[in-house]
Amino acid sequence: MRFKWQKTKLLGINITPLIDVIFQLLIFFAVATTFDKFSGMKLELPGSHQKADKDANNINISVDKNGNIYFETNLVNLDELGDMIKEIVNVKREIPLVLRADRSIPHGLVVEIMDIAKQSGIRRISIATKTIEE
Repeated sequence: MRFKWQKTKLLGINITPLIDVIFQLLIFFAVATTFDKFSGMKLELPGSHQKADKDANNINISVDKNGNIYFETNLVNLDELGDMIKEIVNVKREIPLVLRADRSIPHGLVVEIMDIAKQSGIRRISIATKTIEE
């Protein structure tokens, strides 16, 4: 008895559903991820028991432990700070300012920055803190 061997086609793996799932995961992680523009600055904020309100529509000024002043993410000095604030206040009248100062800097520098902000037309100033869990 003689058997006849038939050549069978090798079945390939269909990776289309795998690619669909990978793209959906990629989109999910891209949408779910938040980016903190202040993550590069090492600040140890003072603590508070109050929760902070998140508002993206404000001016952010940061002062690190070395006394370097950052307007948003740009390094500035006190002389430039007033002019930069005035430019934004001329466009957006009622914009609040959030001051993020390291807890080790002198209180006088914080007061000086607040004074410059008030003279530049800022009416609302907040000081950023980290939340203390009880």
